[in-house]
Amino acid sequence: MIRKHAGPLSKFFIIGDTAYYKFAASAPEALKLRPNNFLIAELIAYLDKIGIRRVNFGYTGSGVEYAGLRKYKLSTGANETPRYTLKTSSFLDLDMSPVASANKAIAEFLKTDPTLDQIDQFSNQYYRNFA
Repeated sequence: MIRKHAGPLSKFFIIGDTAYYKFAASAPEALKLRPNNFLIAELIAYLDKIGIRRVNFGYTGSGVEYAGLRKYKLSTGANETPRYTLKTSSFLDLDMSPVASANKAIAEFLKTDPTLDQIDQFSNQYYRNFA
């Protein structure tokens, strides 16, 4: 995981007038202090300062395990928009092994106690496949 001395980290992508939230993370032992909340609030203030008026917090799963994340996103003033997925026979025939392979690589990478630079390099390598 992230080194203990590292603070929270987050990644946004700015496209046009919208910032797209990718992820935020911090050391598990710091979570009780809510560093991610502080970081996101500061990032939103910065985005406002540079003229970005929209933040897309992205998809949140519908299961009960996502209730906390959904509550957090809504607490920022976010609006939920339903997401519909059409699963056709061609969708069901997709080869999902690249996704499984990437998930395995990510899990193994996180076990190596990577530096922030290594995390950035790794995410640039893998996330470009998930547009």
